[in-house]
Order: sequence, then C-alpha cells, then structure tokens
Amino acid sequence: TYYHSKITICSDINTAEKIKRNMDSFFSDNSNDHITYIKVKAYKNGKMSVNECKNITRKFYERLRAKSVSAHAQDAENNLLYNCYGYSNKLTDYIDSGKEKINVQISISYNIQNDCSDITLGYPIINDSY
Repeated sequence: TYYHSKITICSDINTAEKIKRNMDSFFSDNSNDHITYIKVKAYKNGKMSVNECKNITRKFYERLRAKSVSAHAQDAENNLLYNCYGYSNKLTDYIDSGKEKINVQISISYNIQNDCSDITLGYPIINDSY
C-alpha cells in the first residue's frame, strides 16, 4: 500500500514543515511507503504582470532561502501562466530532476472568470492542478 498525503495550510505556514515531519514520522513508524505534499493557495485581485510574478516569487524564495532552478512564463492578453521551481537547503525533502534538486514550486495563473491571479506554493512540488 502506498499513501499519498496532502496538507492544506489555511494559516500560520511556519508550522508546515513540523506538520510534514510528524506525518512522515507516523507513516515511517508504520512501515508504509508514502510522500507528503504541502500546498499553500493565495489570490490577488486582477491579472499580475510577469514582473509582479517574479517579484512575489523572489520574496517567497528569500523567506525560504531558496534559489531559483528554472522559471517559465506565458503571458497573453487574457491569460497568464508563471511557474518557477527552486531549491532551499532549509527544507528537508527534495526531488532530483536529474540536473538539479527541487523542493519548492510557485505557480501563478490568471483566472479570467474571477478577475484574480491564483498563486500556489508547493513543497516539495505542486502535485495537482494549479
């Protein structure tokens, strides 16, 4: 049996790593294969520019002491998708991409129906839609 745990943080993201370690300890003690993902969602009114996406990513990464591994942006009149992968030695888990270690991902997309930018932060990566 393989367990897939997803933790959604509604407030106080500073406890996320501790919660993840407790989940990992529980599953390890019970000899179960598992992986635990943490996903944080936020929203900003209106469509963000690519520069705004880069700035918010820089602020998140500075707080986590993460370095950017790769970033991609697609910007059109009614669409925006920004995605950045990074690595922080402050965080315990990582995924080996073959070239780099990755353990933090930020994705920003524009939701035209709600006229807002959806901001998703994932650790070690975002493992569902964003």
